[in-house]
Amino acid sequence: MDAAQITHWMDFTKPIRKQVKIGPPYTLHFRIKYFSSEPNNLHEEFTRYLFVLQLRQDILSGKLKCPHDVAVDLAAFCLQAELGDCEPPEHSPELVSEFRFTPKQSEAMEMDIFQKWRECRGKSPAQAELCYLNKAKWLEMYGVDMHVVKGRDGLEYALGLTPTGILVFEGANKIGLFFWPKITRMDFKKSKLTLVVVEDDEQMKRQRQFEFFLVFKYMSIYFCSFLWDCTVLYSVFQKLQKLMQALPVWNNFNFLTIASFSGRTEYQATRSGRLRRTSTFERRPSKRYPSRRHSTFKVTAVLEYMCVFFCSNSNRQIKNYYTMY
Repeated sequence: MDAAQITHWMDFTKPIRKQVKIGPPYTLHFRIKYFSSEPNNLHEEFTRYLFVLQLRQDILSGKLKCPHDVAVDLAAFCLQAELGDCEPPEHSPELVSEFRFTPKQSEAMEMDIFQKWRECRGKSPAQAELCYLNKAKWLEMYGVDMHVVKGRDGLEYALGLTPTGILVFEGANKIGLFFWPKITRMDFKKSKLTLVVVEDDEQMKRQRQFEFFLVFKYMSIYFCSFLWDCTVLYSVFQKLQKLMQALPVWNNFNFLTIASFSGRTEYQATRSGRLRRTSTFERRPSKRYPSRRHSTFKVTAVLEYMCVFFCSNSNRQIKNYYTMY
């Protein structure tokens, strides 16, 4: 994160000291940069595991909003992947309370998670994680990278870069979704970002397309350039099947920005996994917390101690009172 509070991704072709101004020591966070629109199609088990870890962290931190019923299902898949089949009475809702899945996790929710966990019997860790990704990808804000901008009317909007396209929000209301294949050009000039979108005219008898322009303002040229760069690279990841073969068609985009794209595209990530050697890895256990019964017992013990302490002091004061008189 720089002085303007913008989070940047590391460029592995450059030294760390030239990218991070604060340090050493340097603080880096390992995160998913591009979310796949079909994460369940990722062939590498380790990649799917990393996606699950990132989504769990986003839900727990509140960054990714999740309805109660979906959160219950996702938590149950996590328990199945980590602990295996639910085996009462060895496993109980108290065990569920030792894990953290959502910011507002309640005892009633833990009961629902426990019941759902019992229904996951027979699933291996890899299968449970596949179920997790199949469920999580339908969340409204799945993989959304939000940026605040201003429209021509001077009002604030939020642009969300997603695996399927660009979302436009006015406050908390979603007012538009423009799919990546429909966005034909992205330009920025000074602090203005322009998106050119092609849409089909459904009212005409013959198929016809028309273009319309979306213009957004940013607070500075630096911010606008950063957003444009993120948008182009995100689009490259989602749209290109074979990056180098498709480069000549992208004459409306900055060649240097596209060439700076590092890593595999979504097409390559979901289809080239079979060509790589199967890797073995060990899943790390989740952080555990005291169970609800342990916490309740601890609080009760403290209250009992305080009660005995105050009663003892009160009796001592009464005794001293009678001694004085």
